[in-house]
Amino acid sequence: MKKNFRLLLISLVLIVLAMWVYFGRNSSAFNKSESQFAIDDTTTVTRFFMADKRGQSVLISRDSINGGWLVNRTNKGHKMIIESFLGVASQLAVECPVAEKAAANTLKNMAANAIKVEIYQMKPLIDWFGLNLFLKERLTKTYYVGDVTSDNIGTYMLMEGSSMPFVVYLPGFRGFVQARYYTNPIDWRDHTIFALQLDQLKSVKMIYHGTPEQSFSIVNNGNRTLSLSGGPNFTPVASFDTLKALAYLTAFNSVNFEAFLNDIDQHKRDSIVGSQPFFTLSVIDNNGNESTMKAWHMEVGEANTELYGNQFNMDRMYAIVGKENNFVMIQYFVFDKHLKGLGDFAPATSH
Repeated sequence: MKKNFRLLLISLVLIVLAMWVYFGRNSSAFNKSESQFAIDDTTTVTRFFMADKRGQSVLISRDSINGGWLVNRTNKGHKMIIESFLGVASQLAVECPVAEKAAANTLKNMAANAIKVEIYQMKPLIDWFGLNLFLKERLTKTYYVGDVTSDNIGTYMLMEGSSMPFVVYLPGFRGFVQARYYTNPIDWRDHTIFALQLDQLKSVKMIYHGTPEQSFSIVNNGNRTLSLSGGPNFTPVASFDTLKALAYLTAFNSVNFEAFLNDIDQHKRDSIVGSQPFFTLSVIDNNGNESTMKAWHMEVGEANTELYGNQFNMDRMYAIVGKENNFVMIQYFVFDKHLKGLGDFAPATSH
């Protein structure tokens, strides 16, 4: 009897030991400090930094003065792009650790190509039953983003200080998250040209350099009346359709360009900017701040000219915008409502 009991006891001890070893290995494989890539609360994020192996880096930080975000502490950040990134960063999930046989090669590739990511958040030093003490900005996560998996769904990631890479994915999204990590500051910058509500607008002036007779200016007098002038000398217009003029002014609440063109050949840029613009559009707000942009027609290929007879690209234009005179690309789709001429404000004729 004692012998059977002893054998049973030894068997139980061996089973418990086996379970401890098995689950211990699995729990270490998914150790929280090594596999917790997701941000717990995006509202506490104060800044994040990314750097690649080519020497390119970007810092995105909250603008404590004006609100929103800043790129490299200088340029206004693109709100939608940054919020989208934070949304992704808060939902990252680990699919599995990289297989032991493939880990060495994965680490080697990451050492050569990975993007380093640092996340900073406002965190308390002590969180005692919901009482947050010694709240300050702290570096909460540092990890590396590597290549995508062969199925183009997972992304290899490695927490700093760990030797175990993981396959990370975004639940419910068929694609890889690596594409959300980029280090070119231009890709994070705001694309806004104008963002003024009607009650913020003082005046708008549109100059058509090739057809000056269609140039015009609308002034918001602030007493529920508008003034219109136009033509080469901006002569006051006594009678015009005020509703059309009012509708025109409301079109400046959200006007954006499509893309920066910083990579364009400098000689080509100088040639474009040195030619006569298609139009110059100036907007003045109630505080006297003026924002001006210039646009030029974009060339088309010979095939387009031969087939359709279009001398210029009918979808896009070149433009200079902002105080920094950024060279950008804009779309007709966005600017169609702004490309009105003086004749478009003529009073409706009664029949």
